[in-house]
Amino acid sequence: MAKLKAKPTQCQKIVAFVQEYGGITSRDAYKHLGVTQLGSRIFEMEHKGYTVDRERITVKDREGDPVSVVRYFNIRAPKKRWRNE
Repeated sequence: MAKLKAKPTQCQKIVAFVQEYGGITSRDAYKHLGVTQLGSRIFEMEHKGYTVDRERITVKDREGDPVSVVRYFNIRAPKKRWRNE
C-alpha cells in the first residue's frame, strides 16, 4: 500500500512563500495560499521559536486609498539546542 504524502501546513506554506518572494502580507497569504489568519500563524511560529522580521508598509486599498499593513519577512527557524551531558 502506498503512503500518502502529508500536505504542507499553513506555516510551511508561509515559510516557502517568504523564501521565494521575500515577504508576505495578509492579502498575499489569502490570495496565494488561502491563509486567512496570517497574524495567528506568525504568532504560532514565534511561539515555536521562529524569528520573524516585520515592517509596516503603505499600500492602496481597493478604492485607491493608502492603508498601512504589516509585511513579514526573513523567517528564521529556531536554533537547535544541544544538551551537554
